[in-house]
Amino acid sequence: MKYAIVNIERRRINRVTDETPQFVGEQMEVVEITDEQAAAIAASDTPSFLIDGELKSMPEVMVIRRAEREAARLTELYAADPEAAKAAKINQLRSARDAVEFGGITFNGLPVQTDMVTQARLTSALSLVALNPATVIKWEFPDGSIVDLDKATIEALAAAVFGHVQQTRTDFAAAKALVEAAATVEELTAI
Repeated sequence: MKYAIVNIERRRINRVTDETPQFVGEQMEVVEITDEQAAAIAASDTPSFLIDGELKSMPEVMVIRRAEREAARLTELYAADPEAAKAAKINQLRSARDAVEFGGITFNGLPVQTDMVTQARLTSALSLVALNPATVIKWEFPDGSIVDLDKATIEALAAAVFGHVQQTRTDFAAAKALVEAAATVEELTAI
């Protein structure tokens, strides 16, 4: 058992001790943590936070706080104009979809871009191997490796990329339907 001295407002862990601290600052509190949590804090290169009893990293806290800010913004907008809040949420979801869609995938252990240019190149490659199945295409991956791809591999790569793209579109359509059906601000911010 260890003790973390935590900033009350920001929930940032300032220090970990073996003994119960006798004096802590006005904006601080002492929280018991496990030895495993203390070890994770010690091993981290970034600040650690304790939120609802769970240890969080700086990137995780940034995501949580961004979501909290977005929920507050939507709540305020919803009070004034529910349809404008729904439109704002759909735009937020669309941006998130695009980030995932164009964020790339891994194919046979290699990173593959999934941006519009790559999608167009794959479409061209599919057309070329359909016309001449013996064609071998040199494909450059984002890590700089250049690999010869035959018809079967081009088809598999295209299926993986276009499957990824389609999944992002399917997920967006489902989320958009939830937004359109939302009857309360709580339902809207939960999406």
